[in-house]
Amino acid sequence: MFGCVVATGILVLLVAFMLAEGVLRSATILHASILKSGLRAPMSFFDSTPIGRIINRFSKDIDVVDNQLPRTLHQWIVCALSILETVVVISCSTPMFLVVVLPMSVFYYLVQVHHPVPLLPLRCPHHFQLCLILVFIFVLNFFPAWCIIYKHAFICLCT
Repeated sequence: MFGCVVATGILVLLVAFMLAEGVLRSATILHASILKSGLRAPMSFFDSTPIGRIINRFSKDIDVVDNQLPRTLHQWIVCALSILETVVVISCSTPMFLVVVLPMSVFYYLVQVHHPVPLLPLRCPHHFQLCLILVFIFVLNFFPAWCIIYKHAFICLCT
């Protein structure tokens, strides 16, 4: 029992150090690249752009890397580990769960790789509506019994 507590503490400490090292490295790389591109800018850029705007942009990018990136990365890691933990617990308690989940996972992966949804610019609501219609029709084509009824109703609602 005590060994599990110590192992958990060591793993948490290791993850925290790795996260801090990764954030420090990314901040250093971002700072160097911003500084390099700023120093290579032509003089006309500095003549037309106020110095306050340049400093504000520089500090905003560094702030995002220093403050928001670690929080977002930590939330992503916690979410991924929670999902993994849930799948492991369900798999241990109900082994038949794996019989269903593994083929569904392979199918999901194949659909994502071979049929990616095109990323349309969502500035116009018509593009978003068109994207929804295309996805809805694509999904309905897998269910031919529903296809005629719902496809007609959905197209009538959208026009």
